[in-house]
Amino acid sequence: MKLRNVLIILLLVVVAGFASSCRKKKIYLLTGKLPISCDGCKVFISPATFYFLPEKSMPIDSTIVHDGKFRFTGTIDENPTVFVVTINDLEERGLARGNSYPVIVEEGDITMVYDSLGVVITGTSLNERYSELIGKGQRELRHKQLQLLRQRDSLNAKKTLSPNELNKWYSESYRDAFQKYEIKSAEKFIEENAGTIVGDYFFFQYALNQYDKTFLDMIYSKINPNLLKCYELMMKERKEKEDYLYSAQKETSVGNPFREIISYTLDGKEVRLSELVKKHKLVCVEFWGSWCVPCIQKIPSLKKLYKTYEQKGLEILGVSLDCDREKWKSSLEKHQPAGIQVCDFKGWDSPARQDYGFSAIPRIVLIDSMGKIISWNSHDLEKVVEKYFEK
Repeated sequence: MKLRNVLIILLLVVVAGFASSCRKKKIYLLTGKLPISCDGCKVFISPATFYFLPEKSMPIDSTIVHDGKFRFTGTIDENPTVFVVTINDLEERGLARGNSYPVIVEEGDITMVYDSLGVVITGTSLNERYSELIGKGQRELRHKQLQLLRQRDSLNAKKTLSPNELNKWYSESYRDAFQKYEIKSAEKFIEENAGTIVGDYFFFQYALNQYDKTFLDMIYSKINPNLLKCYELMMKERKEKEDYLYSAQKETSVGNPFREIISYTLDGKEVRLSELVKKHKLVCVEFWGSWCVPCIQKIPSLKKLYKTYEQKGLEILGVSLDCDREKWKSSLEKHQPAGIQVCDFKGWDSPARQDYGFSAIPRIVLIDSMGKIISWNSHDLEKVVEKYFEK
């Protein structure tokens, strides 16, 4: 009898545990409604991640838009969380208002309806509140933006403001509208959900310097401290990089000595800029990338320049900021750029990019036989080279 009682108790414990685990999991149904023109578009759903964390989530499910609709269903733990729905090929269908949208996933039926102003999310309490605050603010901002664009066109036609004055007016007007409509509504939603995953996620969706100081002082202590540490570390590292880039810009300006570049050709041979400077009268370093259309458009003129001045001592060093070896290789084979081509596959984090302190490509720097920088991104590159060799 004792053994039988023990077995019964164990069985009851197992059943209770199973029932408890079932209660913790909650079922959600997410239905999306899009224009019929979106049929065939692929849709992904992924757990939302914080942009300052190294871990990036992968989609947990995908589907295809059919009859203007898509559908996801699944389970979540006890607390609501945030997922991101990504819809591919919207721009190709004439709908270019972004393609990724946060959705608060909680128990119940959730509906996403897409229109020209974005999406409206309804069906569950948190999503309804999100739509009442942030969603409404975003739509009002979009209305205001359209008004500002019409006003800008009108002012431009009247020629009462210079292009710089007009751009400044539009930028300041849009910034004020962004604060009024979106930031203020976001502050309200974040305050209502402070101390939760949902509140933390939307808090970090905006730059912290955009929030009202009173709000920031009130909410900061309620944010997950581990997230704050990661964010502050990211901001510190970003500041250090910005400071380094700023100093690099000054130290590689015209008249200063060049900085060493060490990189590799397609077959893995190491190339040092210092060795090229020793051997040639003038070195033209071009920073470029296979994805950069202006960079590709510059290749023919550089090839012509190289052909004209190679025998006089010109060398071209093409430093690619590609990360993908095959894309770089394919671009080299297709366009056949002049000179020596190298890449370290570190992309925008390449030491060469950081040491020369620029933030856009193509960038071209000319280095004379003494190792001095004589030109940066000149629009009259051919004339500068011609004048140099005339000396």
